[in-house]
Amino acid sequence: MICLTCKVDKEIKDFPKYKKGRGYQGVCKKCKAEWMREDRLKNPERYREIDLRQNYGIGFQEYNALLDKQNGVCAICGEKEKTKNKHLHVDHNHNTGEIRGLLCSGCNTGLGKFYDKISSLKKAISYLEGGDAR
Repeated sequence: MICLTCKVDKEIKDFPKYKKGRGYQGVCKKCKAEWMREDRLKNPERYREIDLRQNYGIGFQEYNALLDKQNGVCAICGEKEKTKNKHLHVDHNHNTGEIRGLLCSGCNTGLGKFYDKISSLKKAISYLEGGDAR
């Protein structure tokens, strides 16, 4: 099969299937991935909106409302995101899907490492305070 973009004759396994499983797309996986990468760079807001909607059920407007409510800083440490060109992460309850707030990378990772277990976090606090964590 010849890729419509690079015009190279490739094996059928090099082409993605249509989502409904009926046949193969005309652009090879490599060309499609390159196009997606370039499109993501050209349209970051569009993909951010898609990611927010798919993962958390909110769009930019709701995200920005949360950001304003938190004065543009992490809900835990009160700092702005330290990583360049990164947004605060949407923190949510993994059982209910309910959004709790926006967190910086460090705080989001910290909560994730404790699997959102309050008992483990209390033990960590006790440990940091010099007490017995058990």
